[in-house]
Amino acid sequence: MSIPSWANIYPRLCELYLESERDHPNNYFEHKTVSANLLRQPHDPYYIELEQVLSFMDSDAWREFKKKATKNVILKDKWGWNTQLFDTFHEARGYAFLKEQGYSEVHVIPEENDRKTPDFKGTGDQGMAFLEAKRIHDSDEENEKLVELMKQKCMVMYEMGHFLSEPFKNKLKDTVQKANDQLKSYDHGNNVRRILFLSIRLDNRDATNETKQQIEQYLAKVGTGIEIVHKIENDFSYD
Repeated sequence: MSIPSWANIYPRLCELYLESERDHPNNYFEHKTVSANLLRQPHDPYYIELEQVLSFMDSDAWREFKKKATKNVILKDKWGWNTQLFDTFHEARGYAFLKEQGYSEVHVIPEENDRKTPDFKGTGDQGMAFLEAKRIHDSDEENEKLVELMKQKCMVMYEMGHFLSEPFKNKLKDTVQKANDQLKSYDHGNNVRRILFLSIRLDNRDATNETKQQIEQYLAKVGTGIEIVHKIENDFSYD
């Protein structure tokens, strides 16, 4: 078995790669852009951060995580993106978040057939927490546009939006409600943190600081007694 030259820098990412179907045409790590970035000097900040996140996992959590992640390494959505793998990486960030919050024991909650459950349970001196990690993806319309632009090998100028559309508000509200149901499926009293760990990918035309502020305000309004920790994935440097 050939060990990639980036294995010492990214040991856990390397484990995912080596335990996945390496010869599969959809393997994320075999994509030429990914391969180049893993070899980058200086090291790629995205993969450095991701490796640090994965290193938070103890041996049991890492073993459970790999079962899901190695399957997702070769999965692509209808647009050709490795969306399920990125969703899984976001779950790993949720685990790391609980560790950073001081919960000494963090466990994966097994999925059940008869009810939706949170992703993680954390326990420590400060008590107990449940965490559900979710991502909101960009729209089908945005993905259609991106795929077409890649085919044409051209760029497009967006007419920037500065407000939350009603469909996006509904998506936010639905995501929060689903997380609320999952987080409250375990009744452990009131002295428990219930956390929605949310990552949002906006359509490019909506990625403005005004929209970012409106999302914060809207999440505060639709929160239903759970704690919402969110981040926006888009780059706002051009806004």
